Amino acid sequence: MSAERERMQPVATRLKAEEKPEVSQAKPEPLIKKEGLPRVLSAVELFEQNSPTVHMVYAVTFDQAGEAKKASSGSGVMITPNYMVTNYHVIDGHNFIATRDQRDPEDIIEWDVIRQSKEKDLAILRSPKEYPYIKKFIRVNKVKVGQKVYAIGSPEGLENTLSEGIVSGKRKVDTSWFIQTTVDMTHGSSGGALFSDTGALIGITTKGKEGGGNLNFAIPMDSVESLIRNK
Repeated sequence: MSAERERMQPVATRLKAEEKPEVSQAKPEPLIKKEGLPRVLSAVELFEQNSPTVHMVYAVTFDQAGEAKKASSGSGVMITPNYMVTNYHVIDGHNFIATRDQRDPEDIIEWDVIRQSKEKDLAILRSPKEYPYIKKFIRVNKVKVGQKVYAIGSPEGLENTLSEGIVSGKRKVDTSWFIQTTVDMTHGSSGGALFSDTGALIGITTKGKEGGGNLNFAIPMDSVESLIRNK
């Protein structure tokens, strides 16, 4: 049989005369391997993994005689070994910003304010000491309404309190986005961390609407990134 006629011969006919190829019984590899996806953490795992990155922030105003005239407290989140982000309104008007070292509660660490924005309600603080920090971030366009989230902060001075809820909305006010959430917030929660259930930081908890039901808000990491770039 000529090569030309063999090419024209129906495939089924040719297979009768040739040894049929072996068909593998193995299941095909999935397009997306499960081990490559972020793992959902339990509340216990998330707290144990991320609570060392969140600190209670003390903000005090001292007069020239060294006497404390006013004070407030909030929360802050480590985003590099030496840099922490908090809300501007936590440190506004104060000249002494400090945290207590979680590893040594007797050790009080003073922080320098290196960047701040009243408009964004954010401030970046720097410490001479290094601390555990968040390595995973999610921008607001990847945040989904309905997804489970967790907050770690210091509401009413109760250091590193964990609470859970969902993202209940994404709101744009002027040019700034806010993440609306059912996670409980109160005085002292400001500047804390809002995490996805995979442990990624999605926002900085900033305020709740008093007397308005469970309406609470966080500033997305996009705004933090913008402040770091000094925009």
